[in-house]
Amino acid sequence: MSEYSYDIVVLGAGPGGYECAIRCAQYGKKVALVEARELGGTCLNRGCIPTKALLHGAEMFEAAKSAADCGVTLGEVGFDFSKLAEYKDGVVNKLRTGIAGLEKAHGVKVIKGFGKVVDAHTLSVENDGNTESITFDKLIINMDSYELIVDGKKIDTPPKEIELLFFLASNPNRVFTRSQLLDEVWGFDYFGDTRTIDVHVKRLREKLENVSDQWELATVWGVGYKFKLNTPQGAAADSAK
Repeated sequence: MSEYSYDIVVLGAGPGGYECAIRCAQYGKKVALVEARELGGTCLNRGCIPTKALLHGAEMFEAAKSAADCGVTLGEVGFDFSKLAEYKDGVVNKLRTGIAGLEKAHGVKVIKGFGKVVDAHTLSVENDGNTESITFDKLIINMDSYELIVDGKKIDTPPKEIELLFFLASNPNRVFTRSQLLDEVWGFDYFGDTRTIDVHVKRLREKLENVSDQWELATVWGVGYKFKLNTPQGAAADSAK
């Protein structure tokens, strides 16, 4: 019997998260899917799918207006946006219900609430003032993206560079070669070579210099790069290595 509540917890039920939870369950794992809002995430509920449903209505309206050109007589063509919104909501609800059914059919436990990582094997889930703690062997994070804020200032940089910065900042004062960074940060899903790392680091360094004098991407000549925090605490940690 496992010492954890679940073998795998997936945090975030967007397209990546809910599919991932199903796949893990297909491999025989005990899985929980934690979502603060609706199943399907931004794409299904507020992004891609609603937009396409509204666009479909607009296309139907345009086609109806020109139907007479093809010999189709419809009479006066009107437009009722409230009906279109109702149609859009129906499409979203149908797909959302389908996802819930798929999760249930595969034995995935869907937990409603905002998840916060407590430690390496514990997640706290808050919902309507109630808090539930669940434990896991592995955690898969599938969350929305947010702006990168350093010392209260926004850094406008591509997701790949945010991933690189977070990885280095999570391992302060540790030196990584270019090959290590390429493999550990992006892996096989990124088409580039070690020279690509130099380009990303150069851009990140310039952006950090503009917003903070405490965050530094340092070059270790002939080896690679490391992240330094130029504070008394950071200096103490560096000297202790």
